[in-house]
Amino acid sequence: MKNLKILKISLLTFISLYAFFSIRVHKRLNKVDIDLINLLDVKSECGEIENFSQEISCIKNVQNKQFLLVKGTECRGRFVEAGSLDFVESGTGCCWDRSRLIEKTLQYYGFKVRHVHLNHTNNRGILNILIPNTSSHAVSEVLTSKGWLGVDSNEKFIL
Repeated sequence: MKNLKILKISLLTFISLYAFFSIRVHKRLNKVDIDLINLLDVKSECGEIENFSQEISCIKNVQNKQFLLVKGTECRGRFVEAGSLDFVESGTGCCWDRSRLIEKTLQYYGFKVRHVHLNHTNNRGILNILIPNTSSHAVSEVLTSKGWLGVDSNEKFIL
């Protein structure tokens, strides 16, 4: 019984550490980030925002322009820096690349953002994050004057 309790605690600790370090997203912007943001060319839509309608216009433009900037939707592989210059240079990227570029851009223009990592659970709950090649999706949330808004990274969809 004691060994089972130790095993449960160890497993919970491992899962917590794995989740923290594997899906943690930093929010610092560096020069490369700003160069990528400038490639989207959304300053006219996002530069001076005064109301909710302008917030939505900015968010939609950021979402749409990242689709135009990088047309390919193939993933670049594992252990890559999400939303990096390589993402743009390769011309292809997954949802995590796209969501990070959306987040960085919106953050640059003064929005608060959250990175959301969704995992398909297959009735296994949180343990599913330990199984290789499990379906997942990255999206963003942005704080508007009327609350948090979801922004999809692969589809022209906000909620």
